[in-house]
Amino acid sequence: MEQYLNARLIAEPLRLFDCVMACSGADAVIIGPTDRVQKGKAVQVLSGFEHHNHPPGEIIPLEGAWKLYKDRLWDLAGFGPMDMNFVNAYDDYPIMVAIQLEDLGFCAKGEVGRLLDEHSLAYNGSFPINTGGGQLSVGQAGMAGGLMLITEAVCQLRQEAGDRQVKNALRALASGYGMVGYGHGLSTSAAILAVN
Repeated sequence: MEQYLNARLIAEPLRLFDCVMACSGADAVIIGPTDRVQKGKAVQVLSGFEHHNHPPGEIIPLEGAWKLYKDRLWDLAGFGPMDMNFVNAYDDYPIMVAIQLEDLGFCAKGEVGRLLDEHSLAYNGSFPINTGGGQLSVGQAGMAGGLMLITEAVCQLRQEAGDRQVKNALRALASGYGMVGYGHGLSTSAAILAVN
């Protein structure tokens, strides 16, 4: 914690370890009929949405379009935020995770600090977030950055995450953010996955 808090300042209040690093890499997920998959290994998309250009004209957005479709996302899936066993949220900076948690209904706007204080966020904690370390731990491989969260969710739900396995992982939310255009082109996505 001391190393993190004393890291070189990049742009106040962000320090070195608050910024995602670029890296090389790729991710892949195979999509197909669930009857061809071994029992307990098929992962279904229960619901998913994306939205572009919200909020229009906002220079420094502190919200995303997740809030526009969160109710439909949860209703279609048949589960609510606290039914998720873990969350994999796009994390180019820590603030983006906080914004997603609020806009997706895990807590009210402005209450994310309390939510995070009340839980352990590790893979074996009470509210696992970014079980594979997220982009802040492994880097951002360009457009593969968002799929990394889905790939990790599938590994967790299939019970294939090894030492970082979330116990009894049955349902997860993976969310993304991209195309930051400083006032335009903002893109959000979210999907709820479950093992079949």
